[in-house]
Amino acid sequence: MLRKRQFIDKFAIDIEKIQSKYIREGFKESDFAINREKIIEEEKLQDILYDIYLNDGDYRIFKKTFKSKLNFKKGILDIDKSIHENVVPIVRKKDFMKEGNLLRESFTSDLDILYGERVGDGYQLLLNRNENNLSEVRKLAYKNQNKVELTLGTSYKFPDIYLISCSEENIRTNDFIIDLTPNLFNKSIQRQIKKEIGENYLFAIPTETLTIITKDTPQGMKSLKDAINYSNDSDEVQEQVSKNIYRCIKDSIISYDETNCVKVEIGKRPYFKI
Repeated sequence: MLRKRQFIDKFAIDIEKIQSKYIREGFKESDFAINREKIIEEEKLQDILYDIYLNDGDYRIFKKTFKSKLNFKKGILDIDKSIHENVVPIVRKKDFMKEGNLLRESFTSDLDILYGERVGDGYQLLLNRNENNLSEVRKLAYKNQNKVELTLGTSYKFPDIYLISCSEENIRTNDFIIDLTPNLFNKSIQRQIKKEIGENYLFAIPTETLTIITKDTPQGMKSLKDAINYSNDSDEVQEQVSKNIYRCIKDSIISYDETNCVKVEIGKRPYFKI
């Protein structure tokens, strides 16, 4: 694992070699969004590049991915079509890497949907330079989500709480399972929710790998709060996402603050109709 300074120095040299090859093929220096000088001088760019590297921690993989997936003529932060093949949606808090210029859009009052490309056992978050790419990325991400076979089942500890799960075989063979959080948008799961619970339901996303769902009733609200507290007290190390509870009414989402349940109208969302 390279320290940040080692990584920056190494990549600055490599990017100069890579771009020299493009220049010999007829490109101009002005065609590139980044160059050796920018990498050395701009701390924000250094942070973005180093975060991408840390996703896997292998410099060879980072360099290979950089060369094969990102379009140098248009710049490091533009999305090349080839990157779309393995892209999936990822739910995180709004302040997650807020300064990283990631491709993101609002989901609830406190959560955003980010987009990442499958790399090994993890993912590389997509960066944003061209808003016109968002609709294409979203469409392909949810297409990938719908390739995953998922099951809606009840929790053994909270009988009125539903969980999303998939088989071990599916996890081993499917390239599009990163975590189960964004799979709430899976068409199969939406059909199962409608059948078992109805169009109106409550859900929460307490950790990065857990979505919990229940009926839209006072008892359901209480059970959901208990399940959230239980998941946060668990010994299993998980990235915390949100303690909020969300009410889905057809295609609208209403957020409830964890302390006083003040209602925040979110409005129509496209995620459940893709």
